[in-house]
Amino acid sequence: MNTQYSIYQINSDRDKYRVRFLSSSILKLVLGKFEVDPAIYDKVYDGECGRLDSLEGIYITLNTHLPEDYKCRSLSVSDVVEIKESESIEPGFYFVNSCGFKTIDFDKK
Repeated sequence: MNTQYSIYQINSDRDKYRVRFLSSSILKLVLGKFEVDPAIYDKVYDGECGRLDSLEGIYITLNTHLPEDYKCRSLSVSDVVEIKESESIEPGFYFVNSCGFKTIDFDKK
């Protein structure tokens, strides 16, 4: 089974608190709590790959081995990765943190 995923990045036009590229600990300082506002994010990519068996693998791929159809900036802190289907990664939403990933609730509507 291939890993199917989507990438969400903050749209700077809707980022009134300027939280793009901020880690969870800095967001907590700025906002008083760690909270990810899905309303400021845009889905920028849908991907599928058989060799991705970890979130770190997705991070490496979207920073050093970009797929031909990937036209966005590299995966960075404050981005959100949605795992739709995978044998080795639990489906759900993951906030890209300064060190690793943080599972989050994310209403993509």
